[in-house]
Amino acid sequence: MSGDNEQPATSLKDDLPQLRAHKDVWGQKDLLSNIISRYFIVTGELGGTKWPVWKVDEKPSEDVHDSLDRLNIHLENLGWMAKLQTGEPWFIQVIPYPERQFPSSKTTIGFWSFSLITATIAGMIWIEDARPSDGWFTESLFLDSLIGYTLPIFAAIIFASFLQKMHADKHGLRVGHLTPIPDPSISLFSIGLIPKSFLIWPFGILIIPSLPRMDARPWKDREMLGWSALIVPSTLIITGVLLWVTGLYLTPNLVHISSMQYVPEMPLIVNLLSPLFAEDVTVKLVWAHPLSKAGSMLCFFGWVSLLPIPTFPGGRLLIARTSMSEARNSTNQLFLFAIILAFAWMFNAFADFNIWLPVLGIMFPLLLLMGADRRIPVILNEPKGVDFESVKRMGILLFVIFLLALPSQTPYAMDEDWNDEVNYNFSDTISIIQTNESWNGSLEIDIVNKASITQNWQLELATLDGVVSSHWDFTWLCSDDNQDSTTDLGCGDEILPGMISTVNLNVSWKSSQYSPLIEEIYLITYIDEEPSVSVVKLTPDLPQYVNSSWYMNYDSDDVMRCIEVFSNTEQSYNISFPNSDTDFDFETRMYWIEGNQGLEAEFGQEATEICIKGQDPVILLRSYVLNVIQIGEQIFSPKLPKLPLRFVTPNNGTLIDSTEIRGWGSELESGDILSVSEQNCQMNPMISTPTKPTNQSEQWVWNTNYRTTSLIPAIQENDSILLILDDQDTISVCSENMYPKPDHLISIEHGPELIFERNNNFHRMWTSLWASAANGELSGSNMSEFVIHNPENITTRVNIVQTTSGDDSEEWIILESTNQLIQGENEFKFSPPNNQLSTLYVDFEDGEIYIYLGSYS
Repeated sequence: MSGDNEQPATSLKDDLPQLRAHKDVWGQKDLLSNIISRYFIVTGELGGTKWPVWKVDEKPSEDVHDSLDRLNIHLENLGWMAKLQTGEPWFIQVIPYPERQFPSSKTTIGFWSFSLITATIAGMIWIEDARPSDGWFTESLFLDSLIGYTLPIFAAIIFASFLQKMHADKHGLRVGHLTPIPDPSISLFSIGLIPKSFLIWPFGILIIPSLPRMDARPWKDREMLGWSALIVPSTLIITGVLLWVTGLYLTPNLVHISSMQYVPEMPLIVNLLSPLFAEDVTVKLVWAHPLSKAGSMLCFFGWVSLLPIPTFPGGRLLIARTSMSEARNSTNQLFLFAIILAFAWMFNAFADFNIWLPVLGIMFPLLLLMGADRRIPVILNEPKGVDFESVKRMGILLFVIFLLALPSQTPYAMDEDWNDEVNYNFSDTISIIQTNESWNGSLEIDIVNKASITQNWQLELATLDGVVSSHWDFTWLCSDDNQDSTTDLGCGDEILPGMISTVNLNVSWKSSQYSPLIEEIYLITYIDEEPSVSVVKLTPDLPQYVNSSWYMNYDSDDVMRCIEVFSNTEQSYNISFPNSDTDFDFETRMYWIEGNQGLEAEFGQEATEICIKGQDPVILLRSYVLNVIQIGEQIFSPKLPKLPLRFVTPNNGTLIDSTEIRGWGSELESGDILSVSEQNCQMNPMISTPTKPTNQSEQWVWNTNYRTTSLIPAIQENDSILLILDDQDTISVCSENMYPKPDHLISIEHGPELIFERNNNFHRMWTSLWASAANGELSGSNMSEFVIHNPENITTRVNIVQTTSGDDSEEWIILESTNQLIQGENEFKFSPPNNQLSTLYVDFEDGEIYIYLGSYS
């Protein structure tokens, strides 16, 4: 019985493999060598390395890569791993398996919790002052930020983390979850310690790495490394695009904002898709739905992570598609550094303080310090390589994702022009064209609101006594939408953010008898209720045309009546005066074109003005013969000229009181604006009268050397003001609040204080007084009678100059006069002779008064 029982045991023992018995105990290295020998043929050992390296060859009928996988399964339980390298024919290096890399659950929960808070604060900063009155989801700003910004971001990170971990588990590799790293500096912006304008990293999260880092984990081969590197960026970008599109779709057309906003710019794919589901997307980005801002953050993080930088997923992908030796080659890394530097310049990364600076601040050190480090990541079977199809699929996916998520030149920027003023764009010239025997023109005005808020606009034409121009009719076409934009004097309305409104001004020439003149009109535009004036020229489409009015030219020895002329051709043209046929039959010529004998002449295209010389300035001023001028085939009727005004005042000032005689005179009125520093009138000025002394016994003084602009004060009874003017100044007098051209421009000359009284009107600018008579009949009653009031005890000489022309001409009859002004009233009376024309005018020369009396027949 016993023999039968022992027989099977002996047979079983003979079938088991025999183990060699060693006299000495194995060391660690011997143990590893013997384990390797079970899967490879060990042919030798290399020395001089920190971790042991053996020369090996594959066993017959076995694949070297399969043998490595089985060896690593064996060594994993022992805390080691084997790395295959190309040798003669192969090298295997055994290195310790990394331990204690995974953070504790408390650390992970701490990072996620803190990041939840900082991300929500960032979301609050993003959507504050740029959300509907009842909020996006709730009235609470915190909940709006949490629901619309933070939770979608965290959901996308968790989703990407589990996809990455599932892929690694499927291939037998343990990796950690994604862990957002909070940005505590965002709290400084939320409490106002740092201005919002300095914010360049608005996410509340610094980076989103895996813990432990993916570069610190061992990888079976390059193919697994490559596909794993694509998972997280692709997931972040795809979910980011979905959130972008959803947010833009939910964004209303208008949200009233009240402060400067941090605005995300759309990546390429969103930019291409946005016209399909929303209009004016660029404007709406300022108050975009928080889902869009969450999507922008995910797209930006995903795109940046694809850059071929060491420790980035893009860096691992580069190694997977090329090899460690190619990716970590120093020359290639320097070339990569140069390319990134060039793209940074193209993206204006160095132009100002923007979001690219912290990105480059991380990229450049990693390139320079780790770009040639071949120790990481650890790839156990790098010689296995990646098959061509996998390389191609990786490349296509990388290209598509990278290109579609391409950010704009400035992905994030402060909306610094959020409350910029409205712009009015228009030409400064209206071309007047003849159509159907009438002259018409049109001015198109674009009102542009580049700001992010709704603004008011208004424009109108400046009027003088309610009239824009006596020569033209004006019609506004105000509305380019369904809303009426017409105002009392022009157009005005609200304009939405980022919009352009168009207004048209139609202009028509009134006269059918005369050709249109060039004329300036004044367009008043309002910005924040503040008016601004622009000059617009009405220019007729004619070969030659003249200005709208004549002027008296005193620059030469002889007084001339001149007008500007404009020519659009190089041909010469003829000038004549049609009314000359009905002129008086004078014995001598009374007026002629400068450089010519009469009132007909030929001018070349280089001429810029036409000037008429004459025997008498009053005749030049008022002759009806000169009122109509013909150039070529066109007949024009410009406005008549005016004599320039001069204010003769003593050095020590002119005293103005409440009496009629020593009041402001007929040219100045209380309430007008008098200025010696402005030649044009200000729009809606805020100006007061000169400061009056508190001591009633002190003289009220207005010295224009110190107070250049002021309202002309009303002088009360028993009160007076001393007006001191410099003889180098020119006074402008403005009476209309909304008209830029002054009523008067008055030159200053030092001399005696005199007041001329004629027909109960008192004149302080008396050098412009004149009178005329035809056949002994004055053009106005008592025009040749006046009183000169001399309030000071200073005598002034008076010279009466008689001029006659023609054999039958007679001189004026002097009824009452004096050759020396005395203090008080000085009366002058003249009677015109019975000549064809008689003129009278007053001048002041060399401290003396000249009264010129002319008679012409």
